[in-house]
Amino acid sequence: MFRRPMMSPMAVVLLAALHLVCAVPPAAAQTAEIAGAVVDATGAVVPGAGVTLTDGSGGQRESQTDAGGRFSFTGLAPGAYSVTVYRSGFGPARVDGITVGTGRVELPPITLRIAVFGEAVVVTAGRSEELLQQAPMSIAAVTGADVERRGIGNLTELARWTPGLTVVDQGARGSNVIIARGLHTDALNGSEQAGNNYNNGVATYLGDIPLSVDLRLHDIERVEVLLGPQGTLYGAGTLAGAVRYLPRRPDAERPMFEVRGNLFALAHSGAAGTDAGLTFNLPLARRRLALRGSIDRYDNPGFIDYDYLLRTPGVSEPEPDLDDRAAVEANLRREPDANTEDTVSAHLSLSWEATPDLSALFAYHVQDQRVGARQINHARAFDTERYVAAHRYL
Repeated sequence: MFRRPMMSPMAVVLLAALHLVCAVPPAAAQTAEIAGAVVDATGAVVPGAGVTLTDGSGGQRESQTDAGGRFSFTGLAPGAYSVTVYRSGFGPARVDGITVGTGRVELPPITLRIAVFGEAVVVTAGRSEELLQQAPMSIAAVTGADVERRGIGNLTELARWTPGLTVVDQGARGSNVIIARGLHTDALNGSEQAGNNYNNGVATYLGDIPLSVDLRLHDIERVEVLLGPQGTLYGAGTLAGAVRYLPRRPDAERPMFEVRGNLFALAHSGAAGTDAGLTFNLPLARRRLALRGSIDRYDNPGFIDYDYLLRTPGVSEPEPDLDDRAAVEANLRREPDANTEDTVSAHLSLSWEATPDLSALFAYHVQDQRVGARQINHARAFDTERYVAAHRYL
């Protein structure tokens, strides 16, 4: 009689585990793709529209339509997805239930309709809420979502996205020159006067408060740029226009906590820069009372070298023979990346809705800016390099 040899319990477990491993099919390669086009109600393509792809677990990827109004997401795993499309001036559009296998999924054209009042950009430059398209003045409004998506940090960067607005960046040490529609009433100079912007024809406002400041753009509702004379509503100093910073107000219904951070590099700089902060929103009484706060720190490592600083002011020779290495070393020293900037900005606001017709907002804002040397070079005056200053003093 043939008798099968008995197997030990450990051998049985190992065989069972091996069977399970062999039975699991290999994971499908993530080669699927979702593509499509975005059009308006007339069938014209919509370039520059934001497109968000959401998977079944809530993970998101973002893209933007190209000049032909098209977008695509590649390298997708099989599963169910949804696509959301948004564009300033239009209402958002969403496509759900997109099933992806291992190939390409071409979506039908996604049509954006003109936004209704609650969906479009609403401005308050005329002292009342109205659609941007219906405002009786020339206004360029950039929403907080656009600021975050494009990584806009200050007014200089905002001007690159705002037709009719030009900002001459003179560095953190100087007072930037704001030009609206080519109109400017002051000389282009390196003034360090804090209130210099009051006299150049373009005034800046924090809400409705005139304040000459290049505000760091964090937790901002929108920035309104009013082009053309604004003396009727905003008084003197607005011959060319006005810029209004509008921070986000507290929300008495939804709590929120957000941490953000950005690490960046500058050409001709020896170190990396950082931009980090946090925002919170705390409802204290439903639909009545809420507290909101934000704090950020921006650290710019600088990129201008000061190669001709006096070692001992009043003693060292300021004009040694530059061909004499020993004389240069004895009298001059070098300070690399001298135009640094360290800015801490914060705001805290408390909103109280006493009645449907009576509300109050208490807000405190602070921006502490510590800067190094001027952002200047003397390539033409003293034949230095493009990123080198010839000043003898910082």
